[in-house]
Amino acid sequence: MYVGTLQMDIIPKQKEANLNFIDSTLAQTAQRVDLLVLPKFFTTDIFFTTKEEFVALAEPIPHSPTCHRLADIARRHQTTLVGSIIEQDGDRLYNTAIVVNPSGYMGKQRKRHLPDYEKQFFDSGDEIHLFEVNGVRLGILICFECWVPEACRALAAMGAQMICHTANIMSSATYEALRVRAIENATPIICANRIGSEKAMNHFTGMTYLEPFHFYGANTSTDEQIEAGA
Repeated sequence: MYVGTLQMDIIPKQKEANLNFIDSTLAQTAQRVDLLVLPKFFTTDIFFTTKEEFVALAEPIPHSPTCHRLADIARRHQTTLVGSIIEQDGDRLYNTAIVVNPSGYMGKQRKRHLPDYEKQFFDSGDEIHLFEVNGVRLGILICFECWVPEACRALAAMGAQMICHTANIMSSATYEALRVRAIENATPIICANRIGSEKAMNHFTGMTYLEPFHFYGANTSTDEQIEAGA
């Protein structure tokens, strides 16, 4: 399976512009990717100060404009896309990764382990799901969850053969944590991070593919791009 991660400088609150960037970048990619992992909150970014800002950007899943647009992008580029958005379910908000393929919406994974900042605005998910892509069982971690050993272990114990990490990283130490998780569970991890800065906070550049024992690759370019490999 040919997998890729998208490194992008997310434009805050500009969903259509960010989705257009994903679409156009896939169109310019020399080789089609079977799976593309997107950064956390790839349509909106994250650092807002009130719950009202998050509510204004939240969407029901799967009946949401972002899910429909991603399904169209996946169909036209014949790929599977994974990334997190702000989900609204009644009066609750979740940081939720969605999975879409050329046939449409496959499912979602709500973030189960929240850092203190997100606890102000989001509820925690309570279920774990795996998704099969090209015969490979995928699990999903969302950003901070890579620091929780049990989160990755639960996916591996369920039979995940690869883990997608949709992230918004501001420290190189997170990549070391990811490497440990890959080794602990003998499971490759594909991490997609955003680049750029927001509200004086710089995001640590990098897209990473971690193979537990024999390969550790990281891209440190500051360009918006897809990094891919088999």
